[in-house]
Amino acid sequence: MTWTSVLNRHYWIADHGGYATSADDTTDVIARLRPGSDDATPNANAIMMANLVALTTLSGEAKYAERATAILAAFGSDLGRNVIAHTGLLAGAIDLIAPQQIVLAGYELKGGDALIEAIRNISLPGALQYGLDGEIRSELPALRDKPSINGQSAAYACLGPQCSQPLTDAAELSRILKAQRRL
Repeated sequence: MTWTSVLNRHYWIADHGGYATSADDTTDVIARLRPGSDDATPNANAIMMANLVALTTLSGEAKYAERATAILAAFGSDLGRNVIAHTGLLAGAIDLIAPQQIVLAGYELKGGDALIEAIRNISLPGALQYGLDGEIRSELPALRDKPSINGQSAAYACLGPQCSQPLTDAAELSRILKAQRRL
């Protein structure tokens, strides 16, 4: 979150939205570029959008979602004219609408290996995945109140703010994750 504050302070272009590739106090550049399209390297604004969605999901703080939405708005007309050149932003928009996360509590406990294998066997691009030690109790909203169950690993499959009941069966976890991907 500290790095995001630095990026917001020195790289955000308030007039047009989006992040520049150079800081506002850089003196050796002629123009501050603000790319929105994908190229041979990943689009920095799309990556930052994904980071902001992850921070929103993990922390519950709306300011990150607001900034991610501002990035999308800044490049929305470009995205509408050429979807293929802006797939990173499109993927970020999908994650912004319905972020998917999987929390595995007590991954080292009984059943943990099977749940990990179920998660690994499904393509989950953009999904946030957390493996928690059975003793960790986090204050972060995304991880709060997701304990292991009776000495057994438990997975929670979340789409947006809605999470499943604790899942201890790998086949059921797999079924739910695949169903979420179809929505």
